[in-house]
Amino acid sequence: GLVSISPGILRAAEVILHSMRGNELLVMTANPDTGSRLLALLRAASHVLCDRPSLPLVEQSLRQNRSQLMRLPQVHCAQSYLGTATIDLLRKEIGLQSAA
Repeated sequence: GLVSISPGILRAAEVILHSMRGNELLVMTANPDTGSRLLALLRAASHVLCDRPSLPLVEQSLRQNRSQLMRLPQVHCAQSYLGTATIDLLRKEIGLQSAA
């Protein structure tokens, strides 16, 4: 399952995963603000990948609904959408950092 505050990231990740794995992998997505969809995802998923802003909401939902879950999914938190090299390049482009 994929959880993100960004619907664009969710859609892009879903398309990428489907293009790589096709029907052999069931991908569910949820925005952390949609409690019922998030709970359905937590019930069905064995692994949940979320962004940093979504992690507290995912963990809270797991704690609150623990009795309703047959098993707890493994939660993996993505640290950043952009790598440090990309962030450094963007800083240079907008003039926040001088070129070395």
